[in-house]
Amino acid sequence: MSLPNLPDELLLSLTGNLESQRDIYAFSRTNRRIHGIVNTCLYRHNIRLGSPGLCWAARHGREIAVRMFLEEGAGIHINVGSLLPLHPPPLSLAVEYGHFAVVKLLLENGVDVDSKNDRYETALYKAAVLDHDSMVKLLVEKGADLGLKDSHGRTALHWAVWNGNLASAMLLLENGADVNSTNRDSETVLSTAVQHNYHAVVKVLIEKGADIDPKNRFGRTPLSLAARNGNEAIVNFLHEKGADVDSNDYCGQTPLSLAAERGHEAMVKLLFNKGAAVDSRSDEPCGCFLEIGADVDPDATRSPLSWAAERGRVAVMKILLENGANVDSTMSMDDNRTPLLVALSTGNNDAIKLLLNNGANVDSKDIIGQTALSWAAKNNEEDIMKLLLEMGAEVDSTDNRSGRRTPLSWAAGRGYAPAVKLLLEHGAKVDLKDNYGRTPLSYAKEFRDKHIIKLITDYQRRSELSRAAESGREAVVGLVNRITATVLR
Repeated sequence: MSLPNLPDELLLSLTGNLESQRDIYAFSRTNRRIHGIVNTCLYRHNIRLGSPGLCWAARHGREIAVRMFLEEGAGIHINVGSLLPLHPPPLSLAVEYGHFAVVKLLLENGVDVDSKNDRYETALYKAAVLDHDSMVKLLVEKGADLGLKDSHGRTALHWAVWNGNLASAMLLLENGADVNSTNRDSETVLSTAVQHNYHAVVKVLIEKGADIDPKNRFGRTPLSLAARNGNEAIVNFLHEKGADVDSNDYCGQTPLSLAAERGHEAMVKLLFNKGAAVDSRSDEPCGCFLEIGADVDPDATRSPLSWAAERGRVAVMKILLENGANVDSTMSMDDNRTPLLVALSTGNNDAIKLLLNNGANVDSKDIIGQTALSWAAKNNEEDIMKLLLEMGAEVDSTDNRSGRRTPLSWAAGRGYAPAVKLLLEHGAKVDLKDNYGRTPLSYAKEFRDKHIIKLITDYQRRSELSRAAESGREAVVGLVNRITATVLR
């Protein structure tokens, strides 16, 4: 008797002795009769392996195959911790790839509507993300939990809003989704919509009762986020609905300072029109840093002008100054620096000139007593030094925490010959000693820069000769004799 003519029982017995799914599949392909008898064995074998075939069929929309798996008792509740922890549940796969008929079939056969993948995402999340509003509606009708959160604390509504899917968001809201639900970063759905510039979604959320000024883990409100993004339409809308235009985050930044830092000129003007305070400062602690145990000043504050200066936003700085910003406002978190001292780090001469031309104190000092000229000398910023000296900077200013060193001392000690020459040309004193009894010349000798040593000693001799000339002929003769003796020695 040929193989195709064997009794059904014998064919099934032969199939039962095949160990691999590949062998069973090959055997089932022998002819039509054998396929009809053995095919169910193929499904059962796959089910024993954890039903990967069901996942494949759901993903590819193979409704007949899905039905076969269900009829043979496939585990439709595949979930986190199952035999296939890295495989999304069949329901999620069918939703993700848009196979409505398969989704409906699975639900009709008792699949868990809230089955999750390894990131704790349900089928409803997938439908909301992809804006499959018909699937969202079906899943909600089948009892999907609208309050479930994924590993990041996001609900299906968060996901719908994240992707700007207004239709899905509306469906979820109409069926009771919490409009003020927060994710792991304490961010509400409204904040998510604002961050992605979804104006239409923002309007709907407010209409559905979203809180207007919720703060995320950094203390930023939706209006702060919109100002940071430069979205004027959303700022206008939120302000009309009562949002606080001077809200402070936990690091002392207001909507105005966030806009200034990003260089949003139009936004800065808009916020002024809305009544934003030009020098608004926070009295709240830096919660975002305190959370991770950082050692910060709880009264740390900065003005919008300081933030703009740090980023070199000259156009914004002009707007702030025109609106009365304090040109010498100091900050407690970063060494009590003024906007001028902050602007130095950008190397933006236009920003520095703007501040100086608007009355900035050229000799303002940070918490260690360092002036702008000292900073420029330490960092070999010759062009900035020239600008500061032209504006009347004190050439011999001393710091507090580095032994009362002068700009000349710093430049000489670091081998910056052009800076040394510039300071000497502006009358820097070469014989000033710091708290360690050291002069600029002693630092130059330590650095072993012969050029700088010569610059300073030549300057000393010229200075001595000038003083001798002022004292009369005898002093000049005495000085010449001393120099001659030194040369001959």
